[in-house]
Amino acid sequence: MPSGIAYCDETWNVVTGCTADFPCWERCWARGMCQRFPKAFGGDFTPRFHPERLDQPLHWREPRVILVAAIGDLFNDAIGDDCIFQVCGAIRQAPRHRYLFLTKRWQRMARMVLPMLHHLGANGDPVWWGFTAWDNDSARTVVNIVRDCFFRSDDVWLSLEPLLGPVNLGDDLGLFNQVIAGCESGPGARHTPCAWFRDVQSQCREAGVPCYVKQASGEAGEPKVIHFEPEPGDLPWTLRKGAR
Repeated sequence: MPSGIAYCDETWNVVTGCTADFPCWERCWARGMCQRFPKAFGGDFTPRFHPERLDQPLHWREPRVILVAAIGDLFNDAIGDDCIFQVCGAIRQAPRHRYLFLTKRWQRMARMVLPMLHHLGANGDPVWWGFTAWDNDSARTVVNIVRDCFFRSDDVWLSLEPLLGPVNLGDDLGLFNQVIAGCESGPGARHTPCAWFRDVQSQCREAGVPCYVKQASGEAGEPKVIHFEPEPGDLPWTLRKGAR
């Protein structure tokens, strides 16, 4: 479905749902969507693989940047290895697109990367491996995993969304080819000071890594959500018009 997400064109919800493993669970925006659109989730927010959606990228004729499992986590333990390999097989059949993986289950994605690359074949190049962290401890764990695993620095990105604490990674941000950050914005959203995002921007600038801050919490007397300017330029996975 069209994403409404600034850094991608499309979401491919071949996996939906999640489990209460992380601090974002209580205010998860996707759980709210499950209540509004139950058919899209199979009835509730239980992790599910949707094999009937595997062929969706084949029907999108124009090249698109696709966020995989935007309302779920492909690497949730409830999703079998075979299901993940089926997703890789579908990606292999539609190499005109660019595919963004994004997970909080970092260790599992790290274990799966080599067999996934085998199933992706030559279409492993249009895949970007994304890690979500939410504070300094989680971001530091991601850094250690990326260092120790078979990831290339030109296809790994870091999502700090929702950011729930300050992050100080310094030069280690150079392990990523893109950083994207943002605050919670739904009902009961926790406050994320603009200063945390400006600090991340400054660290990225020093490390030579593009940083796109989507939004931050407003202070007293400001709007609830502050949208940062300018809007992002070309992201590393941007498709040029007419690309194949």
